Amino acid sequence: MSTFREEALEVEFKSKLNLEERNYWDAFWQTCAHAHPRQHTIFGEIEKAKGRKVTYVSGAIGTELKCIGVFSSKPLFNGSRFSFEAYCLRGPAFDNPSVLKPFLKRVLEEFSASNTGSVRIAPYWESSEAERVLAELAQVGFQPCVPQRRCTETGRIDITRSEGELLASLSQKTRKHIRNTQNLGVEILPVTDLTQ
Repeated sequence: MSTFREEALEVEFKSKLNLEERNYWDAFWQTCAHAHPRQHTIFGEIEKAKGRKVTYVSGAIGTELKCIGVFSSKPLFNGSRFSFEAYCLRGPAFDNPSVLKPFLKRVLEEFSASNTGSVRIAPYWESSEAERVLAELAQVGFQPCVPQRRCTETGRIDITRSEGELLASLSQKTRKHIRNTQNLGVEILPVTDLTQ
């Protein structure tokens, strides 16, 4: 394992990524062994379509990315304009647990300065490897919020049905999110090559 100095990690917060930054992020995401699909930049656009504030957070040493996280913010209480909750679904993505502590320290500093009262994360690590990650999280003050359980499935949908049948099977809120995403110019295409 490589040595790591906390002060060497530079953490950046951006509300949007230009094409070069997006390509840089996606290249790290593709090679990170502990990256979940929800940490791909496209999910930031989906969260924006839901009306949420999105922050792309990256940690780098020099020009090499070490950790990324798509954080979505929403009011902590319905109707609140002054207290927010930020969450990073299935992230942040990183391969060296040593970067987690300095990365999350900066995340907590930045979000608390913007009236965020709660930060939730869910790194994509399993089995014995997760023990070291849990130890790093505990040092920053994070605690598991539910009893630990293994969840490998987030839902299934039969995609052999027609587009109309698929949309009809979804909730009204989900259909609205899909329409909002389409209005933002997000194009959904079948994946024909795993490098896409």
